[in-house]
Order: sequence, then structure tokens, then C-alpha cells
Amino acid sequence: MLERLHEQLHAIAPGYRLVDLKEKLGGLRLHVENPAGAIDALGPLIASAQAESMRTCEFCGAPGRIRTRNDSPTGWRKTVCGTCHSAWSAHRLMIVRGVVRTRRT
Repeated sequence: MLERLHEQLHAIAPGYRLVDLKEKLGGLRLHVENPAGAIDALGPLIASAQAESMRTCEFCGAPGRIRTRNDSPTGWRKTVCGTCHSAWSAHRLMIVRGVVRTRRT
């Protein structure tokens, strides 16, 4: 998803600069600086990627939805599929420095 977004942004504004990229409340947050005011063209691409991130499992890339561990009413929110949700809820699946890791039981 990020590679596709980069290609789209670069095609419109080759000099764009990524200022901030993070996950927050289960979705992607992305802020860019762009030359010559191309924000009107970049904004919809960024918004589309942010919306897609809230439907795509953070661990495996399958279709997912925003959930908490064990579907508790409070807690850290991530976008996960059903399979990864079970492993994440059991603390067997995590992301460390951008890499999906499986904890051995």
C-alpha cells in the first residue's frame, strides 16, 4: 500500500517530502510537504490510502477491521483480520520496528 502511494505521489509531485508516517487508532497517518502547492492533487490520494489502511490487516495485508485485543471495549486499536486478531489477542503476534514477529509459546 505504501509503495503504491509513493509511486502515485511521486508521479504528481516528484519533489514531495514525507514529514510524518505513523499508525494511530488503527489507521495510517501520513503528512507530506510538497513543492508548488500540489496538495490539492495529493490530498485525495493520501485520504484514500488512510481509508484503505483501516480495512487492511496490519500483520498480513488481508481484509480486516479496527479491533482491540479480545474485542475489549477499551485498549489499543489495530486493524486486523480474524486470524491475526486471535494471535494478537493472545500476545503471540506483534510488530517490532516495522517487522511482524511471532512469539513462541
